[in-house]
Amino acid sequence: MQNQEASGEVPANINVGGQGTQVGSGGTQINYWGQRQPLEPSYLSELNPHTAMARLQQLTHDELVEFFARATLRDLSEIFPTFLEFDEARVIETLADINERKAAKLIDSCCVEAVLVALPQAAKAIARKAVSLRWTDAGPMERFGEGYARRYKNGRIFWEGRAGVHVTVGVMDDYTTASGPRWGVPIVDQQTAPVSPFGTEGIQQGFQVGTVYSSKHGVYRVIEEQCYADAGSSFGWLGFPIGEIEENPTIGNVQNFEGGLIYSGFGDDKVAFTVRQDVADAIPFNWEVLPISKETITTSSSGVTGSVQEFECMDWENFKAVAYSPEGLDVVLVSGWILGYYRELGGEKSWLGFPTSSLGVVLKRAFVQRFEAGMVYSIVGVGPISVSDAIAKLVPDGCAPHEVLGFPTSEEQPIGANDPGRIQFFENGVITLRDGNDEMWMRSRSELAPVIYVDHRAGEPDFLLNIPPEPEDDGFVDD
Repeated sequence: MQNQEASGEVPANINVGGQGTQVGSGGTQINYWGQRQPLEPSYLSELNPHTAMARLQQLTHDELVEFFARATLRDLSEIFPTFLEFDEARVIETLADINERKAAKLIDSCCVEAVLVALPQAAKAIARKAVSLRWTDAGPMERFGEGYARRYKNGRIFWEGRAGVHVTVGVMDDYTTASGPRWGVPIVDQQTAPVSPFGTEGIQQGFQVGTVYSSKHGVYRVIEEQCYADAGSSFGWLGFPIGEIEENPTIGNVQNFEGGLIYSGFGDDKVAFTVRQDVADAIPFNWEVLPISKETITTSSSGVTGSVQEFECMDWENFKAVAYSPEGLDVVLVSGWILGYYRELGGEKSWLGFPTSSLGVVLKRAFVQRFEAGMVYSIVGVGPISVSDAIAKLVPDGCAPHEVLGFPTSEEQPIGANDPGRIQFFENGVITLRDGNDEMWMRSRSELAPVIYVDHRAGEPDFLLNIPPEPEDDGFVDD
């Protein structure tokens, strides 16, 4: 039944207002709201550009796209540059959804950077990729470094002029969102990473800066890609990364992996080196060291195969350490004065061969380190002196030479010009090697030096190379 008189007039008890209709005598009003009329481009073009921009900013995304689609280039000649200057993000969102040709002309009308000029091309490429993947629920287009990105229900699609179009999904997309655009856009799609020697599985994806790996250890970026690749990447002995690269103020950048570390130093001239975990574990925890060579394979004078890697200790000037890894033995460091002496002899190629024990301290007067064919004493105030096993075996009861004869005072040397034998002098005696008649000679009791007791503390000492010599006897007896 129609609420209308025969004449067609509205009955008196129905009051029509500007925002609704009042029904009956009780004042009940039924409101109706008409659809908001779109902004007229020709009208907005007559306003101050900043005023027009403020009104455009109040529009929804769909309304703004419709406005730009209806407007002529003449309508937008003053509004567009102002809008671009003050709200680039909204402009990018809008231009990505209008006609490619019109968007290109608008951009060409302004003096803008190259990445914005490429926006229409990027929008088209990303849209095509989304269609091919059947991705839906597109979010706004966003600038991402020197490229663009658009989020969809399933992940994100990236475009960059050199990298092309690639996607991120799942944990890779979460990681990229958290890290932001400083590492650039992806340059490949996500791939399965080779299983590590530790049985770890994972995925990887390359970006303009670094490759991101995801495994049970977490999601981490490897920046030193070439160094990592040389070690076999996740398939090699390093395995997967177990932490992000970290900056150490003393030695530079360090990153931990399942099987070792990558050190990459400071500055543009930095060189990255890998270090096996067992080598790193052999370095005292309180030493700040930086590898200055690759680990290389070598063979000692006795035919034992192993490896060697050189380090610089940043805590003390010009202090070097070398990690030796003889096959079947633990990693051993040779450092300081003993290292210099050992190198002068020829290192592992010398008669000493590989080191077989860490540095030991004897009463703070000397260090001693064992090698395949002998030992080296580094005596405070004297310097390094070696003792061969041929000499040491003459000391009875399995003792070390310094426990019976005191410290060596000379290198092993010929007995005389016409004598093929060898002799070595110690604080309290002499050992001679002569045609199988090898002998140890002790000084008389009255000539013996004070008894030297052995400090059996094991392991690497703190930096003791500058320990002063023991004080001389001043003739007084302590109370």
